[in-house]
This record gives sequence, structure tokens and C-alpha cells, in this order.
Amino acid sequence: MYCKVCGKENNDTNLFCQECGTCLAHQDILTKESNKENLMRENSFANEHAQVEALKNGVEESLKQNLESKMNKQSKRHQWIIAIIIFAIVIGVAVKVYWNMNEDIAAEVFKEEYTLNGVIAYEAEFGDPMVGAIYYQPIGKEKIQLAQPMGSDDYVYSLASGAVAYNDYNSNLCVRTFDGKTKVLEKNVTNGPLRFSENGEYVYHQRSNQDYSDEVEYIYNIESGKMCICYTLSDLASYSYYYFNDETGVFSYLDSSNKLYEQKEGNQKREIATNIEHYTVLDDDTYLCYKVEDTQECYILLHVSEEKIHEECLEGIENLDFYSQQVAENQKFICFIDSKKEGESHKLYMKLEGQQPVELVGDVSAYTLYKDGSSLYYQDSKNQLHQITLPKLNKKCYKDVNYFKKKLETMKDEIIFEKCNYYQSSPSGHVLLVYNNEEMYICKGKKHFKLDNDIEVIQVFDNSVVYSTTDGKLCVQEGLAQEELAVLEEPKVLTEHLEQSFETSPYGQYIFYVCKKNEGDKAYQLNYYTKEEGTKTVLKDASIYDQVTFGPLTYIRYMEYEDLVGSYWCEEQDFLMKFLEDGTTKVYAIGEEQGSIKPSYESYESYEIVVRNMDSSSQQSIIVELNPSLPDDWTPIIIGDYTTITDTMDGRYNVCLADYIQWENDYTIKRISDDEFKQKLQEQKDKEAKRKAEEEARLKREEEERRRQEEQRKREEAERARRQNLENLASSYYRNGVYLSANTSVYNDCDYNTYSGYYTIDDAYWSVYDYYIDYGNELIWVKITGNINYSSNSFSGWVPIT
Repeated sequence: MYCKVCGKENNDTNLFCQECGTCLAHQDILTKESNKENLMRENSFANEHAQVEALKNGVEESLKQNLESKMNKQSKRHQWIIAIIIFAIVIGVAVKVYWNMNEDIAAEVFKEEYTLNGVIAYEAEFGDPMVGAIYYQPIGKEKIQLAQPMGSDDYVYSLASGAVAYNDYNSNLCVRTFDGKTKVLEKNVTNGPLRFSENGEYVYHQRSNQDYSDEVEYIYNIESGKMCICYTLSDLASYSYYYFNDETGVFSYLDSSNKLYEQKEGNQKREIATNIEHYTVLDDDTYLCYKVEDTQECYILLHVSEEKIHEECLEGIENLDFYSQQVAENQKFICFIDSKKEGESHKLYMKLEGQQPVELVGDVSAYTLYKDGSSLYYQDSKNQLHQITLPKLNKKCYKDVNYFKKKLETMKDEIIFEKCNYYQSSPSGHVLLVYNNEEMYICKGKKHFKLDNDIEVIQVFDNSVVYSTTDGKLCVQEGLAQEELAVLEEPKVLTEHLEQSFETSPYGQYIFYVCKKNEGDKAYQLNYYTKEEGTKTVLKDASIYDQVTFGPLTYIRYMEYEDLVGSYWCEEQDFLMKFLEDGTTKVYAIGEEQGSIKPSYESYESYEIVVRNMDSSSQQSIIVELNPSLPDDWTPIIIGDYTTITDTMDGRYNVCLADYIQWENDYTIKRISDDEFKQKLQEQKDKEAKRKAEEEARLKREEEERRRQEEQRKREEAERARRQNLENLASSYYRNGVYLSANTSVYNDCDYNTYSGYYTIDDAYWSVYDYYIDYGNELIWVKITGNINYSSNSFSGWVPIT
């Protein structure tokens, strides 16, 4: 007999084909079977049953004869295989039916699928650290230039899709996909912020509109290379009230008139609700909204489909915390808490699809729901950390609210930490990182594992905790998925020389970091770690680039103190600086060292160093008197309190100095050679010597002038005194009269040339009617009247008194 499937010839006694295992039957039995089948279709049920029985007996008899015959091992194996397959199918169908009827939906398994084949690198050029070129650097291969020139902030990279989007200097918006193809998404556009969607399939570009009156954000589909959504930011109620679902391509937003719209890629926008104050997206087709209409306020769920929009009001909820909602991804319910009123505690609610919310707990400050919906953690107002094991939900729970409430009565509420200051959860919610005063614990229910206290940065995942320490180590503690946390192995130290910080993929499968291989090495390695692959080096020296993007990690080549060591000159203020190899900073002016300090130098970012004096209260600053001739006119040069030194890549550095009294000075210093330093220091000395000589001459002239002025003052003072004495004496004569001896000559005027020929007769006091002072000759002329000589006539005249 020949097999009708593979054509292999078999013995007539074989039940199964020896080549492919197909079940064989004799031709006469097959013919009878065919006839019986035709007969069964035509006759009644009784005849059909009889025919089936007859066929069954015939087949059984044939099978009995064949089974008694000689059968080879291969035939037996095929019988078992077919039997097992049939059994498995039956069991699978039964389990599926039972599962759908009674049990929960299985928890989601978080997976990350990335192809880590290269990095995106940036190199500054053209004498400007903000302008350069970007490259794609495949692991172990030569770099490929993507664009030049461009800014250091004009590109973004997606770990999920491996694509890079960038603005080039030709005003093009471009994207390079992981397969090496470059697409121009838009031409002649202004530069603006770029970002990728979570799945890396869309790129967002924010830029000004044509008249620069507003900002517009555009969303591009990378696969098609076309713009699918655009919206003006000023049209939104708030920049936070919009959402793009990159899985479904649905964009939703709330406009300034409180209307909620939904727009699918390539379609017109669709109004789905009005009078909405706030909203958030729960899943692909459900929105949680706060609606205000005619002073009536309520919270609603909008279930949106192509055909209709179903609105479901949440009754009895007045102060829902919009940022607290958490969704059980594989079960149809959400949890949320209400906002705390004065004197009241938060309440935690659980809402099943099609039912009103049910209160779970009456005192909650924070909570975390397992993504599979099987349990939740919450913290109460006493900072106690609880765990609730939620009941299993079946279809009856969703149909009968009373049945669901009875189910809730069986849930367990256990205190797992008596004191919890703060906690953070893993992506699934199963694992917590608990902060209790100065201590940290990994927590899974009542199982705890204490971590070291020298942790600086930490992230928790479902099967690991990744952290850096204060002494520069990067560690990963794995095995959290096992039941007993107390038997965890020692953490794995990935490096003891971590540079900058580390990053992880969303679910912790990958750890990205930059480190030195050994203490004192110049090169910084760019590595990643997975539990399956261990540590892999992507770049042996990441510092050959100014900036490297690898997954979520961005490494920036920091300027180090060694790059700063040397001599400098500030042309503007004519002072010199030296950064010595031992970390000492010296400032020179007027040909001499003005101050020296050894502060803390901190790498800040590419091309910039921050200088700090950790003990600024001691005022250990460097002060240069730029104009010593005027003691009040000086400028402080602060090195150590807080100083940033920025390389402008043209041999010049911008120095921003701020001191303890919070003023700032900006200088530009130029790198010079040691010979130039000596030359300029000598020039300062010569200049200072000349200044001192000029200063001495000036002081001498000033002293001579001072002496002259002093003598003049004294002369003037003596003259004033002499004149004052004459005036006092003349005034006394005028008041009291004057004694004149006999024969005193009398003049017609105050002049010796005007002798009148008269003279006094006797010694006597004369009244003075007027006087005149001759200051030059120190004479006082007084005017008298009377019998001046022996004649009987009266005569008046002037008499000089010395």
C-alpha cells in the first residue's frame, strides 16, 4: 500500500506509514467508510447509528488484526505522538474555557527587546563648543558622520527603535533609522526641541510657526516619513493637557474652551466631550475627566470607540486626586484616592468596569498597585506600610456588585513596615525600596533585605536593585524575584570608578555606565551590563567625543583640571593667573603675586570647570588691587568661593567670579606660554616701577605745592591779623577820641602832600569825626575839628597816627 501523503510504499499489514507516520487503512475499508458516510448523510439517525456501529466493528476488527501483526518501533512512536498531541489540545481548550470563566488574567511579563549595536556621538568643531557634527559609532567599527555642522542639543536618540532625529544646518528635520537609512521629514524648518515617543516610532518637533507668533508641535511617523499630527500650543488649555498614544496613533487634547478632542493619524479631529476641566488617559479607549456643567461638578469615565462614546459618571466622588489613578493592566479595574480635606484622611477606591467605586481603605497617603492587579501596597498617615492581597476577580464580580463586595471582605490587610518615611516601587509594583530614617530596605511583602548606608543613587526593578555608592562604585543586587530575600548573594560590583552617573533601561534589563578601568587611567570606558551577557564594552575611550548618547545614557566629556593647568593673562584688567599641577591657583598683578589658594575643582560639564572654596567663611580669596593709588578702588578676583571657568575653544576662557557677598565679575583670560608669562610679568614690573617713579614725582610736586600753600596761608593769616589790629585801633580812636601833642601838623586830606599850614596848640584829647586806614603804610588818619593854631578861627583836618 502507498501512503497518500508522502507516497512511501508500506506493507499491507502496517497501520501507520513508516516514512511520515500517517494513519493507513485498507482500500476496501476506506471505500466502505466512504460509502457508509454517504449512507449516513441520506438515512435517518437510527440507520446512521447502525451504519456507524457496523463501520466501527469493521474498523475495530481490522485494527485488532493489525495490532496482532508485527509492528515496528517507529509505528508505535507515531501513535504516542498523535495521542499526546490530541490530549494536549483537549486539555488546553478545557483550561482556557475554565480560565475565562472563573480565574484572573495572567500577569504581564515585562520584556525589553533592544539591539545595542552602536552609539550616537557628538564632536564640537569650528572653535565653538556648541557647534559640531554628530556621528553613528557602530560597536567595533568606524564612525559614520550623520550631519555637520549642527548644535550639540539639536538631536535625540531612541533606545527602543535605535533611531536618531536631528536638525541640520540646512534647516532640514532628518531621522536616521536603525537600518542605516536617512529620511528628511521636513525641509526649511526652524530649529526646536526634539523628542521620541516611548516606542521610538514617532518623533516630536516643536518649532515656531511661519510668522513666529506661536509655538507648534509636529508629530511625525518615522516609518512613513510623514507628519501625522500637529497642534498649536497656545490652543491647548495647558501644555500638560495633551496625550499621544504611540501604540494606536491617537492624539487627544483639551483646548482653551474646555473641549476634549481626539484625532487619529491622518484623520480629522473629533470632539468627544465638552466642559472638561482636567483629563487623563487610562488606556487605549478610556479617559478619566473632571467635568463642570452648570455648576454641577463630577468625575466621568469616557469610553470611546469608532461607533460611539459612552459616558460613565463616578458617583459619590468629590475630590478625586487626578494624579493618583493606577490601572490594573490585565484586569478591568482602576484604583485612585481622593484629595485630602482638612481634618480628613485620604480614601482609596477600587472601581470595576461597569460599577461605581468601592472604598478599600480609609487612611491612605500613598499607594502602589501591582500591575497584574493581584495586590497593592499603601502608606497610612502614621507612616505605616501595608500590603493588601486583593481577591481574585471573575466574571461574576463584574456582573454582581454585591458579590464583588463580599469578595473584598476576604482581602488581607497586613502591616509590613511599622515605620516608612518614603518608598518607591519596581515597574510591576511587586518590589519596594523602603526608606526608614537613614536605612534602606528591599521589600517584598513581609520579606525584607537591608542595603548598605553609603548608597548615593538607586533604582529598583522586579529582579534587581542598581545603585552607586558615595565612593564611586556601581553595584547591582540581583535575584529579587526569588522568594527568600534573606539569602540574596553579595551585590555584584560593576566598577569601582564610576564616572558621572549611570542609567538603566525602563525595566532594568540593561545598565549603562561610564567608568575608568583602573584608578589613574585617562580613558573612560562606555559599558553596558545584562545578567545574561555580563559586562560589555561599547567604547574603550568615550572621551574621544564631546558627547555620547547610548540608550538613555548621555556621557559628556567634562573638562578636567589637567586641561586647565598653565599660564593665563587677562588683557582687560592686566592680571596674570597660574593653575599649578598640585591644584594651586595663583594670581599676579603689578608684577607680583597677589594671592594663592588651593580650592576644590569640580568637573561641571563639557568645556567648563567649577571652582569652590569649601571654607568660604575664612574668606580665603584672592584680592588684586588693580589701582593701588586709590585704596577704595579695587576689584576682587575670587578663586575658590564659587568660580566657573569655561573654555571657548579659541585659547580663551571665560571666568565668572562670585564671592561671599554675592556680587559677580566676568573676565576673559587667554592661555599663554610660560615665556609669555615671564615677559608679561616683567612688563608689569616695569610698568609698576614707572608708575612708582611717576607717583614719587607727583608726591614731591604735591609736597612742594603744599609747603607753598602753607606759607601763603600763613602770610595771609598775618596780613589779616595786622589789618584787624589797625581796624581795631581806628575803631577805638573813633569811639574814644585821640590824644595829640602840641604842634601836630594837620592836613587837608589823608595825604602828606596836603599840609594845611595848621597845627595843634596844646597837648590834648581830640574828638574823631572820621578815620581812614592806610594798610600799606600802617597809618591811621583821623579827622579832627577845633582851634588848631593860635588864631581864633576853627578849622578841621586830618592827622596821621603811626
